[in-house]
Amino acid sequence: MSNSLKVYYEEQQVGVLHPDAKKRLSFDYTPEWLGAAESFPVSKSMPLTKETYTDTAHSFFTNLLPEAGLRDYVCAQLRISPNNDYDLLKKVGGDCAGALRVLPDEESCAFDDACYEPITEFASAEALLSLTQSHTGEVRLSLAGAQYKMPVYLKDCALYLPLKQAPSSHIMKFSNPQYRRVPEDEFLVTTLARRIGINVVDLSLFPFGESKLATISLRYDRTLKEGRLRRLHQEDFCQVMGISGIIKYEQEGGPSLNDCINIIRQYSHDVINDTKSLLSWMVFNVLVGNCDAHGKNLAFLYKQGKTRLAPFYDLVATINYPRVSKNMAMSIGDERNVHNIRKSCWVAQARIMGVSPQMLCDLAADMSDQIISTIEEEFAACHQVNPGFCDRLRVLIVKQCRRIQKLMVPHK
Repeated sequence: MSNSLKVYYEEQQVGVLHPDAKKRLSFDYTPEWLGAAESFPVSKSMPLTKETYTDTAHSFFTNLLPEAGLRDYVCAQLRISPNNDYDLLKKVGGDCAGALRVLPDEESCAFDDACYEPITEFASAEALLSLTQSHTGEVRLSLAGAQYKMPVYLKDCALYLPLKQAPSSHIMKFSNPQYRRVPEDEFLVTTLARRIGINVVDLSLFPFGESKLATISLRYDRTLKEGRLRRLHQEDFCQVMGISGIIKYEQEGGPSLNDCINIIRQYSHDVINDTKSLLSWMVFNVLVGNCDAHGKNLAFLYKQGKTRLAPFYDLVATINYPRVSKNMAMSIGDERNVHNIRKSCWVAQARIMGVSPQMLCDLAADMSDQIISTIEEEFAACHQVNPGFCDRLRVLIVKQCRRIQKLMVPHK
């Protein structure tokens, strides 16, 4: 039996992954893909050449895998060592983020895009995830990230489990056992971002069990074509840079905000609007206290031959959780503490990124005013969320906005 893994876009083979003795992955494009008129590189870090990609390939494909506690859970269920990237990708690579599928050499690339099983009820995240064990070899659970999540198919308010490589339509995320009400936090913050004009994923709350809530987001990397659900290619900014998701934080060598704006300038088909979007995302994260906005929370979506910044996702006011660090994943100027962003930090960051300092300062001032004036009405309209939690989060965010406004005024 071959140890190689085949990489497919729809039913066309794109390339082959080869593990070495330590199960590090290398990647080669197939000659057929290199010669195809409709071909595209799987990553900006791996152009369409005859070259064998090693470190960048391992980083790109392992970035598709679950992280942290979710990875440990999945590996335990599949009886795979948590550090075994190759075997985990072999098991769960059939429905990844984006358009690619990673399959064992012996598995057919044919997929049934109508093969879904109704999910009638489940009492917990673990109960839903455990449904995968009754369909060994059919269900995939490959979404990257540390929070408990899984791909599902949603139609007419009914939930389905995708089988036999069928594409999922939504991503379902559950509460973290260590941090209460993360789904509600993400829903409220994402709703607030949409209200003030930031391009975010289509996110809603899904009730299950006894008074539990999960988030369910429409996948931006899926589209309907001739009545059939199809995968769209995408990659996060760690993949674009060819670095491991393990070092997604700037302090560890991951992307900085300057790296991110340079990526947009180099690759985006709409540099002006994608730059504006990035700056709005950066400012918004500071104002709502989202300290976990890292390079894997930014992605390019490849659609109709265009490279554009994908809608923003994983927006959480982490200041709601005392045990979570107040140091941001990406610094502003030379400051990392989200409570200490002064005017000099915005000015320094603007100069680093090559944008107008006055424009960035005005953006921070205007957006904080917008948040303060709209948050009460917006949160009050979220009837599924506990009113006490809405009030607590609103107070924290308004306090953060006012803190940043105060720090925008230079000391005399």
